[in-house]
Amino acid sequence: MAHRKLLYKNPKADLKIKYPKLKEVGIIIAIGLLTVLFFSFKDFKPTTHLKRLPNVTIDVKEIPRTVQYKRPLPPNIPKIPIPSPEPDLPDLVKIWNPGDESGNIVVGNPPIEEEIEVPFPLISEKPKITFKVLPVYPEIARRVGISGRVFVEILINTKGAVEEAKIVQGHPMLNDAALEAVRKWQFSPAKQRDRLVKVRMTIPVDFKLKN
Repeated sequence: MAHRKLLYKNPKADLKIKYPKLKEVGIIIAIGLLTVLFFSFKDFKPTTHLKRLPNVTIDVKEIPRTVQYKRPLPPNIPKIPIPSPEPDLPDLVKIWNPGDESGNIVVGNPPIEEEIEVPFPLISEKPKITFKVLPVYPEIARRVGISGRVFVEILINTKGAVEEAKIVQGHPMLNDAALEAVRKWQFSPAKQRDRLVKVRMTIPVDFKLKN
């Protein structure tokens, strides 16, 4: 039986053994080269020179404060009165005594205060029903058994009377009877502060069948 020869690496050719020494030698050589280069160029002088700026003297002067003068008022120009056309005055048909303390009698028509309409949420005193007429139940609606509620929008004037009325929602057989009754109702006038005003409001009218 033949014996195999074992091969071993020559220690002189093994680089791992020499690596630490080679590393130290390389570092020493590099440091030496850097030292030589540093001392060789220590007297370096630049070849270009920067130009010196000339001395500039800045004079500071005080600026006088601006004085504001008020403009004189324009001269008063007299106004030339222009006559206005006389309005067409109605014939004086009444004698109106305003009842002042002096007792003077003024001839003329009394001033008519314009009635204005104010939205319902803005009034200070709401109208209240003072006279109410019950609607007449239509005979045809009674026979067929129709009942329910009709909503009517009304305009109440400053005297508390119903000036306008229209149906908002209701049965066609009951609407006319509701309008006829509501037009006869009376209310206390609505007020905005101390002034009588017109106001619109929606009221319900009920139609009920008796058992």
